[in-house]
Amino acid sequence: MNKIQVQELLEKFGEGRATEQELRLLEHWFSKQTKLNHDDRMLENSAEVSQQMWMEVYHATAPVSKPNRVKLWPRIAVAASVVFVLGISGYLFFKNQETKVTPLTTFATDVAPGTSGATLTLANGKKIKLQNAAKGQLANEAGVLINKTAEGKLVYELKSSGAEAEDINTLTTAKGETFEVRLPDGSLVWLNAESSISYAATLNNKGLRQVKLDGEAYFEVAHNAERPFRVSSKGQLIEVLGTKFNINAYADEPATTTTLLQGAVKVSKQGAPGKDGIRLQPGQQSTLTKNGLNLSNVNPENAIAWKKGYFDFKAENMESVMRKLSRWYNIEVEYQGDLSNVLIEGEIPRNTSLSQVLQVLKAANINFTITGRKLIVSP
Repeated sequence: MNKIQVQELLEKFGEGRATEQELRLLEHWFSKQTKLNHDDRMLENSAEVSQQMWMEVYHATAPVSKPNRVKLWPRIAVAASVVFVLGISGYLFFKNQETKVTPLTTFATDVAPGTSGATLTLANGKKIKLQNAAKGQLANEAGVLINKTAEGKLVYELKSSGAEAEDINTLTTAKGETFEVRLPDGSLVWLNAESSISYAATLNNKGLRQVKLDGEAYFEVAHNAERPFRVSSKGQLIEVLGTKFNINAYADEPATTTTLLQGAVKVSKQGAPGKDGIRLQPGQQSTLTKNGLNLSNVNPENAIAWKKGYFDFKAENMESVMRKLSRWYNIEVEYQGDLSNVLIEGEIPRNTSLSQVLQVLKAANINFTITGRKLIVSP
């Protein structure tokens, strides 16, 4: 179909005049576009493609008990996983029980999504803005070559044993930035927005491999049975040999979570005896709060949704949702009124503008105003 035919079908769909055959044609076109743009997440059968095509909004109630108090909390679930904005038509698709198309709300200003970028601080205090740095060698610290590849990631290469253990490098992402680094030992790390990781330039030498994380990162640790890999982050210590896992340890989150995708890790409270730690198997997640460590079974793919390019909200309150948006879009959030009775569930691509994300969240009857980089949220 050409653009004019697609727009005509969209208009008929929006007015409720589309035939069953036209709906199937539109769905087929949409699935082809989804495959072109999201091939790695494309679902395999037509029923699932149909589900991916539409945003379904459900309204239900669930009782929540509190001491001396019972309150009904409306739960707004934005399901079916994908928001797709058609530039040629100006429509954002989601399907509710009446099968309506909602046109995009016009915001006075908009905010673009985040991008690849970070700042590298060398042991001598020199700072390098990686987003602006030319590809190739960035530094040579006592036998450790630091390069930026053609793909834009940071790579360390140990050329000699001259570097000292105290030669610490720190990689930091600001709000609206993510970055990938290959550490001196060959381990790969993806940093989420507003995060930092510190490590020795000698990470591939003898002794313990240890890094410090603030924020969130996904790790693929190079296996070395003789040299364990440790990550310290927000009151916890993680010990691994070679594995894949995600850590969410933002200072403003109520809990620190570690999610294991492959291998095995041990998670302990910092300062606690090793026997008090818990061992994770793939598909398990540890949660550290002021009350201690807990273990649960999860779908680990949900924890690395950010790395794959989308937000994955799991019955989250508005403040939790806004913390994620604030980091990625580099915005300040201001609340007006009580929003404690709203839960959001669903998936939204991270490569969309802020206004497109807010259009979906408006399904929960929330109002938004963007002023510069301030987002005002109200019921």
